[in-house]
Amino acid sequence: KKVKEQENYLRKKNISFENGSGFYYFGHLIHLKKIKGKEDIAFIRNNQLIVLYKKKIMKKTIEHWYKKEIKKYVIKRLEFFTREIKVKYKDVSFKTYKNRLGSCSKLGSIIFNWKIVMMPKNIIDYVIVHELCHLKQFNHSLSFWSEVKLYCPEYKECIKWIKSNYNI
Repeated sequence: KKVKEQENYLRKKNISFENGSGFYYFGHLIHLKKIKGKEDIAFIRNNQLIVLYKKKIMKKTIEHWYKKEIKKYVIKRLEFFTREIKVKYKDVSFKTYKNRLGSCSKLGSIIFNWKIVMMPKNIIDYVIVHELCHLKQFNHSLSFWSEVKLYCPEYKECIKWIKSNYNI
């Protein structure tokens, strides 16, 4: 019953897990190639998303791969930007948000929506800078935006891109 519900949800969202289906990866469209295998894993090869599957649980396998990829990228970029901005965060985690790309607590915990992995790297970098700047300015004041602009001068273009592409 749950599998059927999930299939209906994906069909409504026009998400297909057939060979040739398109997925975004760091802003680039890649195409799915399914191969029956002995385990459930995904990886990129020749600009294709290769999914070896034992069971036909494509969604979970692809989500797991996306989450692993975004964690690697964000951790690396956090190292860079925390040195630049001169801030420290307590911890970082990833979860699924419907209408949010990230959040930051006053205690320094940062949460990112794992789905940002589908966005171009410059947009992801803006999201990272945005959340780190909240460690200096815990608001959206002019001072906050001035801080963001120091480390992401094209932040207004990034915001426009997000608003026009968020639902893709």
